[in-house]
Amino acid sequence: MTEIEKLNPQVRELLTQARRPVNRGPAAYLNELPVLTLMHITDPHGAAEELRRVVLYAGDMAGLFEDVLCTGDMVSRYFHRGYAFWHEAGCDPFLVCVGNHDALNDHDYNWDDRVPQKTLAATFFEPYVDKWGGVEYTPGTTYFCKRYPAHKIDLVTVNTMLEDEDDPAQLAFVREKLDRARAEGCAVVIGTHDTAATEQTVVPSRFSCLDRPVEPPCGPGLRRHYQEAVDAFMNAGGEFICYLGGHGHRDYICFDPAFPRQFFFLGPAVDMWKGDRHGDADRKAGEKSQDAFNFVSFERASGTVKLIRVGADRDHFLRHRGVLCFDYKNGKILYED
Repeated sequence: MTEIEKLNPQVRELLTQARRPVNRGPAAYLNELPVLTLMHITDPHGAAEELRRVVLYAGDMAGLFEDVLCTGDMVSRYFHRGYAFWHEAGCDPFLVCVGNHDALNDHDYNWDDRVPQKTLAATFFEPYVDKWGGVEYTPGTTYFCKRYPAHKIDLVTVNTMLEDEDDPAQLAFVREKLDRARAEGCAVVIGTHDTAATEQTVVPSRFSCLDRPVEPPCGPGLRRHYQEAVDAFMNAGGEFICYLGGHGHRDYICFDPAFPRQFFFLGPAVDMWKGDRHGDADRKAGEKSQDAFNFVSFERASGTVKLIRVGADRDHFLRHRGVLCFDYKNGKILYED
């Protein structure tokens, strides 16, 4: 048993329950779509020890989730600090999307000075993509789609730091995947490091930080035309579940008021130091709070997103972040504890 499981013994049983579909008749759950579960980590910022712990834990919990998704800021400060720690920690199979620090070329934090897409692709994607279990990916780009046919859910990731000349191709890719998903009856989850640049409306929840507003993007953020594409997809009958992201190193459920049906689930920094510095909970090495990330289960049969916290699960107000079940079709919390 890994150190993380010793400190979080309840998670295995919670995952077992989260992965059972709704049961509307005798054994009817057996005929529903299976529940897709991702381990969602974000903002490791070069924290090799926390990543090593996550890798061991992921191996320990194999069979209870489908993939690990890291929603950006893998590097410590900026691109040229290096990425060797990722392979050394054993993170090769983890799906990733680019964060603002990953694309930052300038150590003085000039967010307009960004690393070219081909360099980002050669660093974060191309050495690892063949270990990601059959994703749809074009060499030289920093976005992909992974299909989960049994669950009828497509995961699409986007790079919100692309230069203007590279963004149209990514937008075309996203629109193509949305159109196909709608035609084939698949729901869509989008992985993105940060939100749109507009001020976000926070959904009151124990999984929403009370200390500060949602962190604005460093760089373009999720450009409006992606939200418009998702809105058009939904208006045409497509099923959009949510965005998964990070960036602020704090928990939030939120949405852009111009797009109130598109919910973001933003996770805490898996990096203990960043989480302690920017978050709302005390983080200490060797204790449960050293780690912080979520399992996220998507159940289409009941239209719900289910969060299960691993690691730091109380804020300084003593609120408990243990589990949450969210009705993504009607935008309401069904249960949290």
